[in-house]
Amino acid sequence: MPDTIKCLRLDSGAIEYTLRRSRRRKKTVQISISGGAVVVSAPWRTPNREIQAILLERSGWILGKLAADVQQPPPLRLVTGDTLPYLGQDMPLVVEDADIRKPSARLDGGRLLVQTLRNLAGDERREAVRAALESWYRAQAAELLADSVARWLPVMGRSEMPRVLVRQQRTRWGSCSSDGTLRFSWRLAMMAPELIDSVAVHELAHLDVMNHSPDFWAVVLRAMPDARQRRKRLDEAGRRLPL
Repeated sequence: MPDTIKCLRLDSGAIEYTLRRSRRRKKTVQISISGGAVVVSAPWRTPNREIQAILLERSGWILGKLAADVQQPPPLRLVTGDTLPYLGQDMPLVVEDADIRKPSARLDGGRLLVQTLRNLAGDERREAVRAALESWYRAQAAELLADSVARWLPVMGRSEMPRVLVRQQRTRWGSCSSDGTLRFSWRLAMMAPELIDSVAVHELAHLDVMNHSPDFWAVVLRAMPDARQRRKRLDEAGRRLPL
């Protein structure tokens, strides 16, 4: 089936997107945005109404990404004086030279401290700082998400802890595979705890219902009545992430 151009009508406007169906794709619907274009990749037999429901749910995030594509903020310099979010709070960044083999980052009081090699400069230094920060955020996200999933398991009526992985997911905050593995974006470590919980509940609900049908939302809202409001806050905060 060739790609088709479709449009989702919203109260505030419309989202035009390219729908790309594949027989190889099994369960998930993926949304990607690049250069102001929205591409939706879906399994061959996914109903149009389900795709539209997913787009409607993510419309805040999509519109934010499209707006960001039009006017990207200047990138962080990743030097002392920048600020980065952690658990929803802005943390001052401090970058220090040190006699070490590999750049590293850690929480030091109320600041994010990155130690890097003395002989690095320019873009090489900046990328080393970025890599150290991403590695640190990944480690924090792994602990935070495992804890959140474990806390919400009994609320969702489950007792067996699923496999929880942290990945580089740019188009969504989390996903649930057919084998029950939950995958989350490391950038969630930047978010407030209640927003991290909202993603954990969302993906746990997919263990019961793999789509975004009314049955799925009934599971989510039964556990977290304000889940939709949290999702809106999450998408709004996601537009401002510096990394």
